[in-house]
Amino acid sequence: MPPTTNMPTTKEITLYTLAELREAHPDAYATAWKRHRDQSRRNGSDWAKENSQSLHAVLDVAGANIGHRGGLSMDDNCAAFSGRRAWAWLENRILAPHRIPWRPMHASAKRRLNTRYGRVRPCPFTGYRADGALLDDIRDSIRAGMTVGDALRALPDVVERLNENDVEYAESEEQFLASNEEVLFNDKGEQE
Repeated sequence: MPPTTNMPTTKEITLYTLAELREAHPDAYATAWKRHRDQSRRNGSDWAKENSQSLHAVLDVAGANIGHRGGLSMDDNCAAFSGRRAWAWLENRILAPHRIPWRPMHASAKRRLNTRYGRVRPCPFTGYRADGALLDDIRDSIRAGMTVGDALRALPDVVERLNENDVEYAESEEQFLASNEEVLFNDKGEQE
């Protein structure tokens, strides 16, 4: 009887980038993209949490609370302000504490930091991009003649729109290609 050897065997698998997979195996590409969309739907709640945290942070800074039925309560009874009084409220209550202060600095340091004194820091409340979108909506609402209360009551709709846009982008082919640029797939559309 000949001796048995436990020699490892080699199995050859061809791997593809997404561009190559799309050309060689369109069905596998569709399967991989479907998996990506399904995973994006499962992860969508993470973005919704970030957007919701930004909404609550903006309302906290504004001294406001929106109830489940859309009722608004404010600390300083400024809900009826409109026009110049609304702009003054926005500046004094929300924007001024978050403006970049003027500090004497060497010119090369200014260029390096790209500092613009007087501007509101990006994402000032939670560090997430929804902060800026909510501030922009408040500004646009006041500019359109809405009261402070109406501008703040409209913010949950802005958050809902942000959530929908986030999920739509996450499920897009553009995002699929960008997030898997360096990933290799087999001929079944599975990541290797």
